[in-house]
Amino acid sequence: AEPEKQTEFIHNIQVSLNKMEWLVGALLEMAKLDAHAIDFIKNDIHTSELLEAVKPSVAILLDIHNLTIELKQDCIIHCDKRWTTEALTNIVKNAIEYSPDGSVIEIDSGKNPMYSWISVRDSGMGMDKTEYAALFKRFENSTNENGFGIGMPLALSILKGQGGDIDVDFGSKGEGTIFILKFFK
Repeated sequence: AEPEKQTEFIHNIQVSLNKMEWLVGALLEMAKLDAHAIDFIKNDIHTSELLEAVKPSVAILLDIHNLTIELKQDCIIHCDKRWTTEALTNIVKNAIEYSPDGSVIEIDSGKNPMYSWISVRDSGMGMDKTEYAALFKRFENSTNENGFGIGMPLALSILKGQGGDIDVDFGSKGEGTIFILKFFK
């Protein structure tokens, strides 16, 4: 075979391997979460630090779609950094999937007497309740052929494992969707 065919072939294998590695990792993490076999180690982390940890995983996707991530308000969140980064990465990837090219994904954070929170807002078409219901059900919701429908359920399991939750603010149709990661005190 010609060298360029070989190069393409190797590239495709690499992409498939990466996907498989992610999938196996995600399924194992989910199994551990289900079995409550994870000790969450919570520290005070700035939202900006979490976001910096998310960026390497989404840099290429942002670049391809000419998207930018903007952090409105930086806040201290008491959480497990590694696991929360994983959850936030999946939420941001979902936002990328639904964002029109060239738009902004807005991250915000804050606290109230009950919980601290991080929100992720996309500028997509928004979703209705039925789409939302499927979003957190395993293996159900995946509009893109690369997805397995476990990124969002995994994110929810991670938040619940830390005694938190994920809420969704639908906005009006055409106004995007806001995912709110809540960390209860």
